[in-house]
Amino acid sequence: MLIIAASNFLGANLRRHKSRLPDGLGVNALNMRLGMADLRGWNSAYTVVTTGGATPLISAYRMTAATVSDTADWIQWTVDVDVVRSLIANDTTEEIYFTGDGVPKRTDNVLGLPAAPGPAATRTLGIPKPVTAMTVALNTAGGGASETRVYVDTYVNNQDRESAPGTSKSFVCNGGSTVNITALDVTAYSGYADVTLRRIYVSTDGNEFQLLIQQAVATTTSTDNNVRGAVLQSGGDTTKPAWEQPPANMKGLIGLWNGMIGGFVGKSYCVCEPQKPWAWPVEYQSAVMHDIVATGRWLQNWVLLTTSIPYIVNGSSPLAMNEQPIAFNQSCVSKPSAVSLGHGVAWASPSGLCYIGEGSPPIILTEGILTPEQWQALVPSTIRGARFERYYIGFYNDGAAKGFIIDPRDPQGMVFLDFGARGAYYDPVSDRLYLQDTGNTIKRWNSPSGSALSVTFKSGVIRHPRPTGAGAAQVVADIPVSCQVTIWANLLQTDRTFAWTQIFQRTVTTGETFTLPDYTAQEFQYQLVTTGPVQGFVMAEDPTEIP
Repeated sequence: MLIIAASNFLGANLRRHKSRLPDGLGVNALNMRLGMADLRGWNSAYTVVTTGGATPLISAYRMTAATVSDTADWIQWTVDVDVVRSLIANDTTEEIYFTGDGVPKRTDNVLGLPAAPGPAATRTLGIPKPVTAMTVALNTAGGGASETRVYVDTYVNNQDRESAPGTSKSFVCNGGSTVNITALDVTAYSGYADVTLRRIYVSTDGNEFQLLIQQAVATTTSTDNNVRGAVLQSGGDTTKPAWEQPPANMKGLIGLWNGMIGGFVGKSYCVCEPQKPWAWPVEYQSAVMHDIVATGRWLQNWVLLTTSIPYIVNGSSPLAMNEQPIAFNQSCVSKPSAVSLGHGVAWASPSGLCYIGEGSPPIILTEGILTPEQWQALVPSTIRGARFERYYIGFYNDGAAKGFIIDPRDPQGMVFLDFGARGAYYDPVSDRLYLQDTGNTIKRWNSPSGSALSVTFKSGVIRHPRPTGAGAAQVVADIPVSCQVTIWANLLQTDRTFAWTQIFQRTVTTGETFTLPDYTAQEFQYQLVTTGPVQGFVMAEDPTEIP
């Protein structure tokens, strides 16, 4: 009679008692590839780039993103950085924006490459505005009626990106008068090498601001000769929120929708002017009740993960954004743990790995797999998350670098990894995952160039209807592979108690029936260690009963 007939390998479940596990779940699944139902390992991560410069590397981004490559044009940082690619159509410079390394910055394949590591050069993301007010005085009087003119100036960079208007200056004169403008601010743009021009605008009797002149930024004087041009777009009245710089301490930069980019500071979330990543009006900022730790996104849902409950923000434009608190008291304990998965967002909370997404109420994915105490043993504050295929991969450090994998759409069990990573970069073009490993290396996860990892699966307790002896066993596979088999039995002791005892351990070749020692027991447990693929394991009372 068959004692064990296992043909499903789905992962580990540590919460349930080992004698109450459903078919396919065990008490350990190490380095096992999910989604196959058989037993095989992932390929090892293979080094594709070794860079110079400072260590340890934490964050990475690959330029030439539209071209599939493992090795080309990597930029790396030693801090936690969030990167958003430019929305500019036909952008040949591949501009990117990032936060986490000081003030929000931008770079591209001209400024940033070659990286060593980190961008070779960057520019501050926002455009500063003039601070001190200009001086205006009558040059020649006109013959028109008295009017009130309001003058402002802006800075413009070498990409024709304009700042918010500076301090305004009012002046009353007759219509047709020319006005001298002096003492233009030449200090506020110090440190901004890309700021090259100044524009001066005037509003007459409350009308829209119109361009007077564009001139070199270092020029400190000008004249209003009554020439009027384009209308100021970067602020100046209540219908046009001023294009301020992003907050200097903003982090968590994330691409949203409809040309918008988001970030956060403390309790506040911020949105840029659509299609203008350098412009962050204060009117586009709002606050929630709790400090924001991390954010993620699926479709047109921006998830704010806080020190308390999550919020979902959505809307078609910055001024139409609204937030909805979610009745799910699971805070985020690690910013890098938050991962956008396309269909939802996952993050590490004190109680487990949480998920909120399309067509699903918020859930704790690990709730049926780990107890809160077992989850805490993974040190969730150290978790750095990543996505690969449809899976969430979490790397943590409980004194040693390790990891785990779980399927957010089908969290039956989880797989543990006997190695970790300091950071991860997911390439959406190639669906490849890259890991920042020891020193200055970047490795490709599950690389075709890597060797198959040794995978371990330890079953739960299999109870036979009656006490019996296991006479033979076989590891089933399509092709012969090597597999270490370990079998335990719950044996009756001389004092009439039971004790789990290892009764067999040997490396065998799949497809060959092997005999077992003569023991009588009613409960058994087995473990397979192999590189796979293995399709099953059978154990019977008699060798002739092996199918």
